[in-house]
Amino acid sequence: MKVLGVALALFAFLAGAPGRAAEAEKQPVTIIHAGHLLAIPGAPMRANVSLVIRAGRITALVDGFVNRPPGDAQDVPVRIVDLAQRYVLPGLIDGHVHLTLAIGQSPPLVKASEAARTIIAVAHARQALWVGFTTVRDVGAAGLEVFALRDAIAAGLVPGPRILAAGEIVSTTGGHGDVSGYRRDVLQVLQPMAICDSPYACRKVVRLLVKYGADLIKLSATGGGAERHGGPDDPPEMFNDELRAVVETAHSFGLKVAAHAHGTAGIKAALRAGVDSIEHGTFLDDEAIALFLRTGAWLVPTLSVRDRLAENFFKTSGAIRAREERMLRETVPTMKRAYKAGVKFALGSDAGVVPHGQGARELEWLVKVGLSPAEALVVATLNTADMMGLGGDIGSLEVGKSADVIAVADNPLADISALRKITFVMRAGVIYRRK
Repeated sequence: MKVLGVALALFAFLAGAPGRAAEAEKQPVTIIHAGHLLAIPGAPMRANVSLVIRAGRITALVDGFVNRPPGDAQDVPVRIVDLAQRYVLPGLIDGHVHLTLAIGQSPPLVKASEAARTIIAVAHARQALWVGFTTVRDVGAAGLEVFALRDAIAAGLVPGPRILAAGEIVSTTGGHGDVSGYRRDVLQVLQPMAICDSPYACRKVVRLLVKYGADLIKLSATGGGAERHGGPDDPPEMFNDELRAVVETAHSFGLKVAAHAHGTAGIKAALRAGVDSIEHGTFLDDEAIALFLRTGAWLVPTLSVRDRLAENFFKTSGAIRAREERMLRETVPTMKRAYKAGVKFALGSDAGVVPHGQGARELEWLVKVGLSPAEALVVATLNTADMMGLGGDIGSLEVGKSADVIAVADNPLADISALRKITFVMRAGVIYRRK
């Protein structure tokens, strides 16, 4: 009987398929009149193109401005969006954000309630969408709030970008993802879930993160840039067997692994362990560049952090100031060398460590490193989509892909700072900003 029931259900599904297809054809249509269209970053700009959008996806790109989809029934409702005087391009993608975190946050992240962190994250997600970032990857949060936010945005309950979320950072005791600076009894209460100190413990925390809903795994291979153990010559935070355990377990679930790494040894250890991306990669050397090329891992350089370093330079002293001075001095030539060697770049602003809502600065930094505006846009769209495993759905405006569309008044291929002034944002066919 069970088999018969399944067969009947399958028959009903197949019998109804033509009706559903016809129903889809009757769905309201949005047509964007794009005066200047960069449908595929890296390809030539097109003039006067109509983007036909139905059910959140691009169904056609038609030369010229049309008011109805070619061949469509006349009774289909059509909405025309006039962007004839605008430069239209795919939604931008930020591969490194912390939606529950903000500079100078009050109360501090570790003291904030889950409810407060959720509200903070909702506000930051809206900021990202408002400035044209239709997809983000959250690579470190204190609790489970970012998973709930991801699901609420996907369900259309709150506005925000599409989110891939890592949850807590997998770290060692006393490492970059741990909590310190409180009494021992308080620290016992604040102990993060994702702390591990052996390959077996690291396997378990990865499985726990998968259980709670992680889309990817983030590990800490070195200390933070302003931490005592985050310098260029400091050893990795995790031993090789711990790094391998994290990577192998994550990959067994089909999840990618992002590794926070500043110091040279930690970068190379993470690459040898098989991570999919290095976040920051501050103190690269030639051997590390060769490892990137051999493994195919992505580099997310989070260049905007240099803005904050420059602003706060005189607030630090001693070894940390010397390290920051070196970072400010060496970043541009180091990253230029890596890019010219063929290392795959993806975009990440580190929003939360730098102010939210300023993701366009990261593209400006890519241009400072030596990329052309066209290359910077490829990094912020196609490359970052591919790094996140979403290249088949986002990153360009092609038939079948999600209708993630932004527009600006001036040509970003001539001046990348044009992206600071977003005038239109659509994600999955829904308009969130228009002026």
